[in-house]
Order: sequence, then C-alpha cells, then structure tokens
Amino acid sequence: MRLLILSFMVGLLATPAGATEPDRAEELTHRTYCVHTVTDGLLATGTSYGLVLFHLNDRGFPTRAGALKLEDAVTALASTGGLVFAGNGPRGLVVVDVTNPDAPKEVVRLETPGAVLRLLRWGDTLFAAMGTMGIGVIDVQNPRTPSLVRRIDVPGTTRDLSPGPNDGLMVAAETLTWVLEPSSPHPSVQPSGVPEPGAVALQGKVLVSNGMTLRKVDAGGFIGPGAQTFTYEDDVRDIELLRGGVAVAASSDGLVILEYDGQKNHLAAHLDPGGACTRVHARGTLLFATADAYGFAVYDVKDLKNPVKIYPAE
Repeated sequence: MRLLILSFMVGLLATPAGATEPDRAEELTHRTYCVHTVTDGLLATGTSYGLVLFHLNDRGFPTRAGALKLEDAVTALASTGGLVFAGNGPRGLVVVDVTNPDAPKEVVRLETPGAVLRLLRWGDTLFAAMGTMGIGVIDVQNPRTPSLVRRIDVPGTTRDLSPGPNDGLMVAAETLTWVLEPSSPHPSVQPSGVPEPGAVALQGKVLVSNGMTLRKVDAGGFIGPGAQTFTYEDDVRDIELLRGGVAVAASSDGLVILEYDGQKNHLAAHLDPGGACTRVHARGTLLFATADAYGFAVYDVKDLKNPVKIYPAE
C-alpha cells in the first residue's frame, strides 16, 4: 500500500502545474486547417484543437512548441509583431500573444458578424472573409484591442481574399469580385465575369480557380479567347504566391507550382504533401501546406523543378 501511494505521488510531481487534462494538441495536429509563419523561426498552425505553434530551425524543420486550446477550430491566421490573429470560426477573432511560443496566451476576443474563414492583413487593417456575411474590416492599429469598423456586403459566399490591382481587393464569392478602396467608408464592389471562384491570386494577370479548373484572366476578370487553363481531379481550394511570377495551387490532387513567363504559366512541379491539401503558405524559399496524412508538410522550393521535402522526413 505504501509503495502504491509513493508511486501516485511521484506521478503527481511529474505532471506539469496546471495540467488538469492530457494535452490533446499532439493528437489533433493532423487536422490542420491553415498554416502561417509568424517569424522565420516560428510557425503557427490552426487545428481543431485551437492554435498549435512550432519552432523552425534554419532549414525550416518544425519542432512542437506550445498550444492554446480554443472553443472552435482555427480556420484562418495572420500576425503582427509577437501577436497572432486567429480566426476561430463562428467564435470570431482571437488575438494571441506568442512572444513565449512555449506558452501562448489569449489576449482578447472580438465577435464578428460571421464565421472567420480567411484573414488578410493590410497595414493596420485586417480583412476577414466571413462567408455569407461578406468582408469584415477590422482596425488593428492597436492589435491588442482590435475593433470591427464595418462590413462590406459581397454577393454570395466570401471564400478567399487577395490583394488586387490598383490597391483593391480581389474576392472569391458569387463571382470574382473587385473591391476598390476597401478601407474607405464607402468601398466600390464590382462583380466580374468569372462565376463562383474558389480562390484568387494576383500573378501576372489574375489567377483564379473555378471548380476543378485554374484559369488566367485579364485585369478585369474576364476570360479571353484561348485563355490558359489547368484542370485538376478536385476543386482548387487555395492559391498562394511563392514569389514574383510563381504561384502554387492546392487541391486534394496535391500541390502544383506554376511559373509565369509573362505570357503563359508553365508547370514547374507537382507535389504530394500527404493526402488532400486545402491551404498553402509561403515564406522565402519555404512552402508550407496542410496535409491530411501529417497535419502539414514543409518544402524547400528554391529550385522550383526539384523541391525538397523537409517535413515530414521521407
């Protein structure tokens, strides 16, 4: 009996202070919805657990840091300084202090009219894609006390946001939509001729997904005669610029890197990150992608035609 009590006390001493339940972050990181580099040495991932952080070494290899359990899945990420903005689905926006990556702390929560699906930081403004509730314009001049300034009504379901030409926003909604002067009290919302895009990016001319097809369109969003297209086995869920003239598209068919020569896109590489991929993020020569099988994958894409998979190790 004395031996049993001693073993129990040793177990208590080995448990970190405040750990009232097992840390479930590790088991849930395979359900990763988005990835975002806060700094060269810190990666934030949005999971069904909440926010999970990883230290990155000089090669980009991740090592688990701290985690913050939130009330809902984290579906969008952005950052400034030592703060992370986490789109907490229908729970709105959460600001998290990550100056100590091993112990992230919630700073404040901001309610939003709709679920936060994507985030785009533009200086002191944060634009939130909120599905059927359009775009939320959030003032983050003081990032610890963000405030919802206004809502921009966009026809359809707002799925993706990207910087566009002439300091405007490109929005994937009912159609490819331009939002001119998005920070002004009365922005101009102009639908184009591309129906129901899933994702958009400004690469040379505009690169827009339309279901399983990726298209190059002109600056007005119109598909011209002989417009270049790429077809996949599943819907394209995200498009991200790696660097000037180079973009990556994500779908359950994997990742495709496209290099633009000023006239046409050329296929540079086709990658399998490990199952379906819905979100991608780039920093320098590193590419981070969600992957059903592993949570996320990391590639060095310095050589576009021969990317090197850093994580998980093969």
